[in-house]
Amino acid sequence: MKCHHSSVPTVALSEALFRRPAVTDGTGILLLNGQWQGIPTWCQEILGDAISEIETITGLKAHHVSVNVIVPRGGSGWHADPTPQDEKGQSLYHDRWHLPLRTNAKCWFEDDEHERFHMALGWWWGPVKYWLLHAVGNDGDQPRMHLIVDLR
Repeated sequence: MKCHHSSVPTVALSEALFRRPAVTDGTGILLLNGQWQGIPTWCQEILGDAISEIETITGLKAHHVSVNVIVPRGGSGWHADPTPQDEKGQSLYHDRWHLPLRTNAKCWFEDDEHERFHMALGWWWGPVKYWLLHAVGNDGDQPRMHLIVDLR
């Protein structure tokens, strides 16, 4: 997995996103836009600079964004995220990049290719192989918020 420094003002961005209505997926993980629902219009004003930045870094076009918040002492079990399919039922894999907007040293990501590690604030991390088994957690006292962008 690679990382690239971001010039996006992460604190201001996370504060703007925390004011948005939230949807919870039942695990304590908050999704502000569900899997594969595209880029909603409200994102343009709040997330436009971040989306443009990761498109420039990767040379790819953003097709979906989500914001996920893990509450303190929350997390997911081992899982693989769903992959959209074309009309023939073939998986459409995307490059998935994470930009931590709020985090603490006790937040972690782990998959079969990486031992548990912390994605540092203000860096783009990816591409994440979301179709592989992975787990995420927040063992700290503050919420963890990531902007997640899928690109092709």
